[in-house]
Amino acid sequence: MEGPVSVLVVDDSHCVRTNFQCLLEGMGVRMFGAATCGQALRILEREKPDIVVTDLHMPKIKGIDLLDRVQSRLPYATVIVLCGKNSQVKVSEVIRRGAWDCLEKPIQGDALTEAMNGALEQVKLVSGGTSPKERQAGVSTRIAQRKTAEETAGEAQEVHGYSPASYNDLENAYDITIEGWSRALELHDRGGAGHGRRVADLTLGVARAMDIDQELLVHMRRGALLHDIGNLGVPDRILLKPGKLDDAEYAAVKTHVKMGYDLLSPIEFLRPALDIPYCHHEKWDGTGYPRGLKGKEIPLCARIFAVADVWDALLSDRPQRPAWTRELVREEMASRSGRHFDPEIVRILAEHLPAGSIAFPEDG
Repeated sequence: MEGPVSVLVVDDSHCVRTNFQCLLEGMGVRMFGAATCGQALRILEREKPDIVVTDLHMPKIKGIDLLDRVQSRLPYATVIVLCGKNSQVKVSEVIRRGAWDCLEKPIQGDALTEAMNGALEQVKLVSGGTSPKERQAGVSTRIAQRKTAEETAGEAQEVHGYSPASYNDLENAYDITIEGWSRALELHDRGGAGHGRRVADLTLGVARAMDIDQELLVHMRRGALLHDIGNLGVPDRILLKPGKLDDAEYAAVKTHVKMGYDLLSPIEFLRPALDIPYCHHEKWDGTGYPRGLKGKEIPLCARIFAVADVWDALLSDRPQRPAWTRELVREEMASRSGRHFDPEIVRILAEHLPAGSIAFPEDG
């Protein structure tokens, strides 16, 4: 990354912009302020900021629409949305549309500082501005901090007699954090935008067709979203190499499953989800890694995910090749059935996709 991180703050309140200015001056970043979305769009085109902070309720153009425009013009920008207590837009919807975080007004100083620090970390992650070890440590710390904060809040709510629905809110918040890290991983890779969400949805679609228990589905989704988190420990020169990897480079890439396991296993909340990050490169015939598991020695959720992962990867454009047609993908999956993949899962995928009972990505 060259030069300081740049931040665009979009809010029609001069007081809010001033508060951000005071905070950001101490962080060594450049700030641009915009009182209208029109001003914001002009600054977006001219300055291409790394971070965009926008109020959800702006005159003329809503903040949620500005979020969409930022995503289309600056897909690698990190976005924080500000909303009021009575906002009709759900936080989960804001996050799912690409925001890194959502802060409720009036903004508390600690919450603002934490959000900006997290956004700065993500900018470094996406730009490759940190070493693999630093990226691993940063992600682990951020996930653990968010989980600890939610557990503390949950205990406080229990003491004060809040309704059970609050626990669902806490769990949803944690899952939103996981989705945020999944997007950050995709942006860092710069070759698989949206892959984590799509492959998670497809994995769950196949699992539902197999009547897998709902509780396991929750863990499968988390594991699917974080399946390649170990890539944070792989050097960028290898991970982002456009050509074929040599033997040493491929050996380095293969370590990502163990790195992912080591990164996530200390977090108790994620332990039931570890089978996918750790085992998704095992193959039905025993030729996969890291342990060379064979057949049903491979956990069921990892066998399902492996099929969904390759299906979506082949249907998507990558730096090394264009997307395959769906017919070619079907032929490829059939050729790997019984070798790389559990044939029963390939059969279920083939039977249910034409019927439309499993959601799957469009070509390209």
